[in-house]
Amino acid sequence: MPMVVRLENEFGSLIEQVDDSTNCLPGLLDKTEHFSFIMFRFIDLYGNTIFNRRQLGVLVKEIDHILKKTKASDELTLLEQIRRLAIYGSENVHVYLKFVGD
Repeated sequence: MPMVVRLENEFGSLIEQVDDSTNCLPGLLDKTEHFSFIMFRFIDLYGNTIFNRRQLGVLVKEIDHILKKTKASDELTLLEQIRRLAIYGSENVHVYLKFVGD
């Protein structure tokens, strides 16, 4: 089952959602297990992973790094959508980015 990335407020209410309909995240996560990835490598495919606004600034930088090395259009689209949500979350309090695994 593909992951869902949810931007939520402090009460868990949905602000916006991105669906990994082409199931790209597993392949992208395999590419980021290196220790230089502080946030992205800890996204759990089978559980939930939640990032707060301070963590999201780091996540955005990691996504930028991955975008430079990604060529597949479906991966680029997904990463750009997640990046947009992460930037919003990094600029607002009581907003969280939640990766919902299988």
